[in-house]
Amino acid sequence: MKLVSKIIHVRLLFLGVILLPSCGGDKKENKKRGLVVVNVLDRELYEDCHIKDSICVPFEQVESYAVENIDKDAEVVLYCSNCYCSASGQACKQLKKLGFNNVCAYEGGTAEWYQNRLPVEGPGTKKYLKQKVAQPTHQFNIADVPLITMHQLAQKMGIK
Repeated sequence: MKLVSKIIHVRLLFLGVILLPSCGGDKKENKKRGLVVVNVLDRELYEDCHIKDSICVPFEQVESYAVENIDKDAEVVLYCSNCYCSASGQACKQLKKLGFNNVCAYEGGTAEWYQNRLPVEGPGTKKYLKQKVAQPTHQFNIADVPLITMHQLAQKMGIK
């Protein structure tokens, strides 16, 4: 009798494990939603200065990070150093190809944000932060890349 009871107990435990959700829960539930501001520069530049509350995902990791961690319907804003850098535009194109529906590039980047005294984190020691840029240079075909301005991003982030 004890053997039958143990077998039933083991089967019930096994069935319970199969029916339970995975330890991580539903992947979609854990993905970032809403506004996600992503700095695509390397960690060193991010640590020196970045838009407050943005996350660091180096350009080479953007695709894999986004697929694993960001909901495809999230509003994703990608940025890099300034309009002379094309990394944010290229990353934007990559995410659009992967099916992200609401993605754009902030072309002014860290430098414009810093120069306009908007909230940043880090000591801000790199030279590019102080170099004024007269006109955006559009390092990428802007027809392929939706752009967001500094003012639009600040508004979305609840600043000013």
